Amino acid sequence: MSARAARRTRQTRQTRQTRQTRRTRQATRWAGPLVFASLASACVTPSPGSTDPRAEASLAATTAAPAPTAVTPPAPHPVPGQAVTPPEPAAVAATSREPSRPTTTATTKREPEDPAVAALTRAFESRLTVWRRPDGERVYVRQCRRARDGCAARIVLFARLIVQASRRAGIDPFLVGAVAMRESGLDPAVVGHAGERGILQLHPKGVGYHVLFVRRSIRSPGYVAACAKRTDGCQQEVIEVGTKLLAESIAACGGTRRGLGRYNTGRCQANAYAARVLEERRVLRRLASET
Repeated sequence: MSARAARRTRQTRQTRQTRQTRRTRQATRWAGPLVFASLASACVTPSPGSTDPRAEASLAATTAAPAPTAVTPPAPHPVPGQAVTPPEPAAVAATSREPSRPTTTATTKREPEDPAVAALTRAFESRLTVWRRPDGERVYVRQCRRARDGCAARIVLFARLIVQASRRAGIDPFLVGAVAMRESGLDPAVVGHAGERGILQLHPKGVGYHVLFVRRSIRSPGYVAACAKRTDGCQQEVIEVGTKLLAESIAACGGTRRGLGRYNTGRCQANAYAARVLEERRVLRRLASET
């Protein structure tokens, strides 16, 4: 026999051995789960005199369906290779009648009940929206997204605090909202060129001297960062004091334009600041009526 014929013979023998090995592996792979399933089924299937509750439950589920009024026993643990029996309609109906606990998320926005709060909320939402996703969800400015409960919850709370403070002071809440938008864009962390603080920019040497947020934010940057994550941004006192100051300025100057000038400069005058605030109020009212 030549060397070439011997090499072919060896190759043919090796090919046959490889094919046989593959067949053996495939047979073992398919036979293993079948043997395990048969052994598991034999273990689950109850004997005539068995009192195992799991075996009785399995036998009842596979042989005869229970009556609609009967209580369905707990299902046994699933066994590999064994079909899982779906729950009976009676059990599903009984489960559906159980009271479910409502789920809430941190970013869920509570709808305001007061019409004035709802209108101011709609206006603020439109002013602080950067763009809308294809599904209609709003994307707000970055400074508002830092709030722990989300920007929507902060907007509702700011609108409620402004409306409540404005009613106590006897002035238009949209005017206070316009001042807040022009002064800070509703950002509690904004600092004015003269050191003003808060969304209504209270001067630390004026009425802001007695406001906790204004005093502490000067000495502690960490306090400002912590307030930025709160829903109210530590601004309740700022809104109360700023709204009262604006109402006193309007009353002292005898008009809204001159009162806005006094809020801005300390003197009764109808300046450019007053014109910008009144234009902002007009925009907020329009946005509130559009949505």
